[in-house]
Amino acid sequence: MSLKYFNNLQDFNYQTNSIKNKLLVIYFTASWCGPCKRVSPNFLSVSNMNKYQDECIFYKVDVDEHIDISTICNISSIPTFIILYNGDIIHEFSCVEESYLIYNLETCMNHLQQMKNNDNNEYIDDNNEYLDDSSDNEIITNIYDENIDDSNIDDSNIDDSNIDDSNIYDENIDDSNIDDSNID
Repeated sequence: MSLKYFNNLQDFNYQTNSIKNKLLVIYFTASWCGPCKRVSPNFLSVSNMNKYQDECIFYKVDVDEHIDISTICNISSIPTFIILYNGDIIHEFSCVEESYLIYNLETCMNHLQQMKNNDNNEYIDDNNEYLDDSSDNEIITNIYDENIDDSNIDDSNIDDSNIDDSNIYDENIDDSNIDDSNID
């Protein structure tokens, strides 16, 4: 299956609300974005993988051509991926590596499958529809539930060796040389 594109905001609203029981994977990009140029071939590759043909539909949105769609989805940086299920955003992430894209997609698919298979399932009924509005938050907050069995996800090829996140939340960073006097 090739990538799909939304014609306009009305088409986006129609597609995202009418497609049921499939994951809609939407990739937000721009022609000038360097990281987007890196991830675009990976997204195309994943969208063409046979294992996802029955479960997913892949869309690509240029944020400059579809500002209205980007605004509705609260896209503040690119590349950004959102995954919807039955009209609801269940996951949002950013990446450039194909393996990380696959990992996020597999995590969502496994989570939804576990919800469907759960005998005490209070979130999705037999028609795979939400029972009440509170389920939306449950899906988003439980997407990283440590009780989810993700042992069948092969993440051995994820290369995160070049990522230095050692000081990402370091409170001891010296920012005294930053002039923030003109910030309101």
